[in-house]
Amino acid sequence: SAADGDFQQTDLLPHSGLNYEPMEGLVFRTSVARTIARQTFSEHTPVLQQELLGGPIFIGNPNLEISALKNYDIRVDYTPGEVCVFSGSLFYKTIEDPIEYGQFVAPGRAFSYTSPVNYPRGVMRGVELEARVKMDTVAERLKGLAFGANATFIDSLVDLPQSEQDDFDAIGFPIATRPMTGTPDFLLNLNATYEIEASGTQLGLFYNLSGTTIEAGAGADPTGGNAAFIPAIYSLPYGTLNFTMQQAIGEHWKVFFQAKNILNPEIQTVYRSEYLAADVLNTSYTAGVDFAVGLSFQMDF
Repeated sequence: SAADGDFQQTDLLPHSGLNYEPMEGLVFRTSVARTIARQTFSEHTPVLQQELLGGPIFIGNPNLEISALKNYDIRVDYTPGEVCVFSGSLFYKTIEDPIEYGQFVAPGRAFSYTSPVNYPRGVMRGVELEARVKMDTVAERLKGLAFGANATFIDSLVDLPQSEQDDFDAIGFPIATRPMTGTPDFLLNLNATYEIEASGTQLGLFYNLSGTTIEAGAGADPTGGNAAFIPAIYSLPYGTLNFTMQQAIGEHWKVFFQAKNILNPEIQTVYRSEYLAADVLNTSYTAGVDFAVGLSFQMDF
């Protein structure tokens, strides 16, 4: 039936890589690999999904195909001693049948909804930089303290199916390409950890910042008396701060405490298009702060 979501597929996924170490602590790595991206259960389930009454509507697509990726990576790792790591990498991916989220209008324009579809092709490229430093290299009294940072900058592009391009052309808002959904333009992670080996104490502070991300592409409905255009939905940048503490008690017990989303930022999505004079607010909420306390027991045999 039209509601069946069954599928099966066999893939051959070759991978090749080359490492070159011109001097101790400096390694160049290259790799070429073929991978796949499977659809999730919610993406493949052809039912209307709504988290809350009046909230956004998502409808799965049982006709989704698995995406095929070709990955090209170049990475440099520099480890001057055992206490520092500096890395940089370039990546380039080509994607066949990428799974993209678009916006559509129900028959009779009863409501609009988001649904996943396979687009013809996509490209993703970017740069990743990483550094980890143990501070006892600066002063012995800072032993146990370490800092880390990771930054990723991403540029992506997908080609719209010809049917969607025709719909946009019909209403006078031509769109042929756009960024890939679910792909932020940058990611930033900062962390500081402190460990006291003598007492079995571990502390960690982690900050994550995600850049602007397109959540669902624009939609168009040229049928009916009036053309309908739905701008793309973007999530705005926001950062999260988490804290963890773990304390050993004896040989086998550990107690831990976690505080997640300490800053409790406002999370917003907006309608955005080159055909709009400015962003239009779509959703705005705060996720709240989460606290967790636990006790664990471990014994090795």
